[in-house]
Amino acid sequence: MKSFAEDYNVKQLILVTNDPYPRIMGNISVLPWKIFLEKLWAGEVIK
Repeated sequence: MKSFAEDYNVKQLILVTNDPYPRIMGNISVLPWKIFLEKLWAGEVIK
């Protein structure tokens, strides 16, 4: 993801996982898939 972000102009990096809790790793948001979908449907991911 870091290499991708270096090559392309991205606003945010989100890694969707099966992890039970969200966390931040550097500039990458690690989100459990359920939380990601909730945020996506609420319009909080893509603006």
